Amino acid sequence: MNNRLFFYGTLMDGDVRRAIAGRPVAVATASLQGYRRVPVAGRTYPMLVPCQGQRVEGLLAEDIDTRELNRLIRYEGPEYRIRTLMVQRHDGKELPALVFLARPGIAGACHQDWELAVWQRCHKRLFFSRKLATG
Repeated sequence: MNNRLFFYGTLMDGDVRRAIAGRPVAVATASLQGYRRVPVAGRTYPMLVPCQGQRVEGLLAEDIDTRELNRLIRYEGPEYRIRTLMVQRHDGKELPALVFLARPGIAGACHQDWELAVWQRCHKRLFFSRKLATG
């Protein structure tokens, strides 16, 4: 059985997605209504916080198998849990998708939005140097 996942953070980066999933993962643009993307306090990666009237742009993967899902769960770690939410695909169709949401008690730096381009420019190189060092 394959899973549909909505990526809104570092997994939007194709290199990261390939390294974590173990293969290139096809994605399409999608959005999630009612949330805002902010950095986790003191970290370089994001979380979603409920925010009426806001929308998060991300990527939808519709072909994630169980092995890949387990790899993604390990990558996201204990700070996140999976929840099924309705996302809107680029063609306007709404679909249920798995989304990693921060567990209660994880604080967000809500004074700013998290941006993939900033993470790629400032943190991606360090992410991969640490990943290569730890395997």
